Amino acid sequence: MQNTISLTELATQQASKVNAITASLNEARTEIQQLKSDLSTSQGKIDILEEGQTELTSQVGDSSWPEGSYCILASGDCPAGFTRHSGTSKHLTQLYGMSWILWSTSQLGC
Repeated sequence: MQNTISLTELATQQASKVNAITASLNEARTEIQQLKSDLSTSQGKIDILEEGQTELTSQVGDSSWPEGSYCILASGDCPAGFTRHSGTSKHLTQLYGMSWILWSTSQLGC
């Protein structure tokens, strides 16, 4: 038995394949347009954030600490340029309007 196909059947098969490829291309175009739109939206958000960053940077200016005294609670060694100092703080607190008083002592390190 010989395998034969009519020209009409061959044309129908080819047309079906072309239609499937065309549908896939149209779907890909739609997805590409959506990605372009998402990218544009993201770029707009990035631009707004960069403008905010620029504004904040100009407001902050020099990020070095100005001269003065600072109290920093230390944990471990002090960083370069800082000197450790110790002190004591006492608190007198009346809780929730009750008649008893809580005394506490805290140890600070700067």
